[in-house]
Amino acid sequence: MKRKLGWGCFSGVLLLLVLIFVLPRFLDADALVRPVLTRIENASGYSVVVDKVGLRMGWNGARVALNDVTVISPDEAQTVMAKETSIHLKLLPLLKKRTELKRVEIIEPHIRLGRKDPEQSTSDEKKLLGVLALEEWEIKNGTFEKETKGGKFVLSEFDATGDFNLSDAGGTGTGRASLTGGTFVHEGETYPLAPTEVNWQLQVSPELDLFVLAPLAATSGDLRIDFQGRYERTEKYWQGALEGTLAPFDERAVRAWIPDRFRGAFDQLNARAGASTLGFYTDGETGEVTVKASLPLQSISSLPAPGEIPVKGSGSLQVHFPGQTTFQGKTEDGSGEVEGTWRMRGTDHEVSLKGQLQPNALSLWTPAKIDAGSVSFDLGLLGPGPFGPDNVPAITGTLSLQELTGRFEDYRLANLNGKIRINQNKVDWKDLSVKLGDAVLQGSGEGSLEEGRGGLKLRLRSERVRGRDLANLVAIPESLYNLDLSRLRMGVTLTQSQVELQIDDAMTAGGSLRGRAFVGDGGALDGSLDVSQVNMEQLAGQLGLNTVGLSGNGTAHLAFRVSKEGVQWKWDKMVGQGNLAVRQGAVLNVPELQNLGSMLKIKEITPERWPFGLLRGQFRLENGAYLLDEVKIQQTGIEWALTGRIGKTWRLSGVARIDPNLVSVPTELTLLIPFVQEPDGKIPVDFAVDGSRPNLSVRLDWEAVTRRAVEKARVEQEQDIIDALEKAVKDQDALERLKRIIRKGGN
Repeated sequence: MKRKLGWGCFSGVLLLLVLIFVLPRFLDADALVRPVLTRIENASGYSVVVDKVGLRMGWNGARVALNDVTVISPDEAQTVMAKETSIHLKLLPLLKKRTELKRVEIIEPHIRLGRKDPEQSTSDEKKLLGVLALEEWEIKNGTFEKETKGGKFVLSEFDATGDFNLSDAGGTGTGRASLTGGTFVHEGETYPLAPTEVNWQLQVSPELDLFVLAPLAATSGDLRIDFQGRYERTEKYWQGALEGTLAPFDERAVRAWIPDRFRGAFDQLNARAGASTLGFYTDGETGEVTVKASLPLQSISSLPAPGEIPVKGSGSLQVHFPGQTTFQGKTEDGSGEVEGTWRMRGTDHEVSLKGQLQPNALSLWTPAKIDAGSVSFDLGLLGPGPFGPDNVPAITGTLSLQELTGRFEDYRLANLNGKIRINQNKVDWKDLSVKLGDAVLQGSGEGSLEEGRGGLKLRLRSERVRGRDLANLVAIPESLYNLDLSRLRMGVTLTQSQVELQIDDAMTAGGSLRGRAFVGDGGALDGSLDVSQVNMEQLAGQLGLNTVGLSGNGTAHLAFRVSKEGVQWKWDKMVGQGNLAVRQGAVLNVPELQNLGSMLKIKEITPERWPFGLLRGQFRLENGAYLLDEVKIQQTGIEWALTGRIGKTWRLSGVARIDPNLVSVPTELTLLIPFVQEPDGKIPVDFAVDGSRPNLSVRLDWEAVTRRAVEKARVEQEQDIIDALEKAVKDQDALERLKRIIRKGGN
């Protein structure tokens, strides 16, 4: 027994040694592999080229090494190139001259699947039965490239392993792959492929015309996709689908799949979806693969950077790629709803939006604070993404405003209505109306949303507007509340950095009014105002200036600037300059001037009125006071010239040039007439007004009169002037001061 056992072991060892060392001498490596490659070529129509074939025997079987293998489709659209391929053959079947595969290992293959000619048939009755029975196969450091209609899909590196067995009853197999990274380029946009692990089970029909994947699972970070699907061959084409579910779906799970230039938006986003589905569908006619996904977004919220707007809500996404993505969403509080589609057009993104925004959403998503009303929108956006303030797309569509009431910076809105049509960023605003108190402004507008040239120009009209109505639009001083404008025609220009108001024409106080106001980057309000042929007394009444005013038919111009402190306009510190001309009027309500009238024996001057034929001059406005550069007043027999300040305190100096034939000269000046009378016979009389109302001091300015007399007098006449002053001036201190002026030559 021991002898038989020993001979058996010896025979077995001898047989193995024969198989290992002797059998290779009678085997040709190419002869072993070529039948397999030939059957593959005949069944598929692909050509297989091998640069070098080697054979090595071992305890576990034979190993055939193929170097630089190239597989090419008939149209050369599909190619596989492998640097090294190892085919492990079962040892015992070789004794019966049969080739049975045990393991195939492919090193650094590059797989390229170009776009195939749809007219070329892929149907073939030949079969690969018995050829592709593998206990194990493995791919190391592979690359993959698939051309699509709009770009290509590239795996930069992947490893895979599995098994496969094909018999007369069909085929089965399992596998797993590790995709290190890659990209998908479509219409010029590059989408990254995050590292992904894939596991699958495969079933194949005996005729190789049906492949069933059930299941196929892919994981990438926190994202997991479970697929089931099938692909079948028709007369010319392959068609089929992979369909599955995604879990969990949130912004963290998909961030690695987002293009770099879009990733910043996801950094500020929180999103979570419910039961989501994903499908890959191959078109039987074109061979193109489309992707469809459905994501019911249970929650969407943003984590805004400083100055950005938080958003909370829910919605859904329906993705059909390439093609379009449909989305719906609404805010958590119901203040906003939106639906739309997104698709690629070349390198541009095309987005359509429909929805409505209520006050809460409008206040968040616009610079205005909206209290009531709503905005409906139907817009299309086209341009290279991502869209934003620095990348404004071309916009087409409409905005409908319904009774908006609120505030934009210092400007108040009340019942704003209208329809805004946008065509390629050109804006056309129709049926514009806004209610301001008891007044209604109506009009239209046009503008542009183009980068660097954006703005809106409005044309408005109203039959009657009062100042208190305008105060509903913009803060104005209360002194303007009673300003009454009729047949108003005006324009408003709005840009990103400035607001301009232009009153082209308005009737007020029996005349016309025009004006302009401009707010620029500096925050100051610059403007101008022109009135023509207005009743100055009526206008003064509207402006609350009845305590001191003018009557008569007048024309005036004022250019002004109002600064801003915080959010408040400082109207009391307004500065400006202007000019004024009034005919056949009067200075009203300055009773102190009657003393001057009594001195000159002008009966027409009363406490209520100081009549004149013409008043004209230039003035400046500073901190609520008028600085008179030069104001001239003409009366019968007198020409007045005034300079100085009118405000809370008055400080005026003036000269009255009197025609002694028409007006009496003050008695005190009678003795000085020879020294001050001018060549045309007019007598200049200097006077001063100072103090605060109602206690203004109106008096002769003896110092100015004295200087004037000394300048004209000869040296020998100085004593005559002193003698005249001694008779006219009773105040001894004042008299001594005047004498010193005379002795110093008027200085």
